[in-house]
Amino acid sequence: GAREKKLHQEDNRGRTKEKSSIKSAIGELIHGFLVPDRLVGWLPYAVTKGKEILEYEMPDAIFSTSPAETAHLIGYILSKKSGLPWITDFRDPWTQYAFSPKRIFPFNTIDCWLEKKVLENSSSIVSLTEGCQNNFQKLYPSVSHDKYSLITNGYDEEDFQNIEPKEFDKFTIIFSGNLYRQATPERFMMALCSVLDKIPLMRNQLQFLFVGSQYPEFQGLVEQYKLDDVIVKAGYKEHKEAVSYLLGADMCYYNVFSDIAITAKLFEYLRSGKKIFATIPEDHPAAEIISNANAGVIIDENNVPLMEAELLRDFSDFLEKGEKPKTRLIDDKVTVFDRKVLTSKLANILDSI
Repeated sequence: GAREKKLHQEDNRGRTKEKSSIKSAIGELIHGFLVPDRLVGWLPYAVTKGKEILEYEMPDAIFSTSPAETAHLIGYILSKKSGLPWITDFRDPWTQYAFSPKRIFPFNTIDCWLEKKVLENSSSIVSLTEGCQNNFQKLYPSVSHDKYSLITNGYDEEDFQNIEPKEFDKFTIIFSGNLYRQATPERFMMALCSVLDKIPLMRNQLQFLFVGSQYPEFQGLVEQYKLDDVIVKAGYKEHKEAVSYLLGADMCYYNVFSDIAITAKLFEYLRSGKKIFATIPEDHPAAEIISNANAGVIIDENNVPLMEAELLRDFSDFLEKGEKPKTRLIDDKVTVFDRKVLTSKLANILDSI
């Protein structure tokens, strides 16, 4: 009866996971052959269109941004043909990116050669973090260090204007954006489960809200740590609605999947003024930004006891005094990440070349 049905369901889930793993492995193998990325087939069409634009618009410079890295190859070809100065912008690393396909010889060698060629021929190189810039300099010391500039991601102030914060009747921790298995919140969930065991009254007054999509195995973690009644999956939301969720929350959870990448949502977290609970290494570039803005706490993902202590303090204040983490005033430690300010940096680079 019920037992056989459960075993059948578990068997089907196992087979589904196995098929999914096989598809994923095949997909990764195919992507490993597509250098520099799976959009490389766009290159000849974009170059043709680019030549038309160069002829009729007569621009002063060429700007290419990645991902996808194919954009830089297009920029390279158009710059060579036109003699125009060319800025390459890296919102993520190239060959050193956490999600880069695993390539075999000779495709890995070709990918690195293309990366070097692009950097050597760029008039100016903009990177998202110092970590990305340092990696480029170590890999390709022949590229002049004077070419490099740093422009982080940021937020649009207009996105926060005339937004009514979402009203929640529970203490709300929010994670906004897509959740990847490379940045699993398992340790945080472990700490959360432990704290709720110590103060079970909080369980009915708490929600951990996920706005966006989650990797397939995430539900297994929810069940493992018995957080079905706490975890709420709001799914995809239009950006304005996502911002209203963010402004209505009490705390933002932040983690990373790379030791050099800073995900864009950090800057919206900063602008929201909400407390950021970051489970990242203390020497991570995002940690410095959070610390400088006095925007929250930074706890290494392996330090579960410290996470528990911090959550226990916040929850106790809420239950005993009705106090939630205070919303910060937005000062110049945050407004430096306004995209208008960041764009002025890019304008200065364009002027310089």
